[in-house]
Amino acid sequence: MGSSLKDSYCVESGGLSISSLTYSVFTLFVHAIQSVVQSTFVLIHEFLKLFGIWSIFIYLIEHHRSWIVILFVLPLSKLFDYLFILRHYIIYTFYSSPKLHKSRVLDIQSQIKTAISTSRSSKLCTARAGWLSISMSYRKYKQSSTQINIDLYDILSTEIDPFVT
Repeated sequence: MGSSLKDSYCVESGGLSISSLTYSVFTLFVHAIQSVVQSTFVLIHEFLKLFGIWSIFIYLIEHHRSWIVILFVLPLSKLFDYLFILRHYIIYTFYSSPKLHKSRVLDIQSQIKTAISTSRSSKLCTARAGWLSISMSYRKYKQSSTQINIDLYDILSTEIDPFVT
């Protein structure tokens, strides 16, 4: 059997794989969306303050919470679900390649070796984005730690013990 389409995207080209280039573009896209959303909220806040509507807005949020949830939060939640489905599709299509597992592990090992050789005082942590975290708290330690990219998207095998139920 020939190589699949998703494997053709993971061919190395001069030290930078096409999949990492796609991931970089996708990361820039996510950061652009985050900055647009943040800028939009700042503009809405300034607009409401400018016309003296901010106190009315706060009143609506406090006293008519259910309408705010129905009209705004639920549609935005559905939009977020669709964006996450798109993210999953992109990861599955462009990054899922069990054949590259060994090279990805070697890349992680080289990142750790480089981090240890350059700064022994810095702690290591994953470079997982904060918005992917389950916890609602802000991860301050990531700013002062050396972040390691762990791009392992595939489950290579599972062990099932027939005696365990």
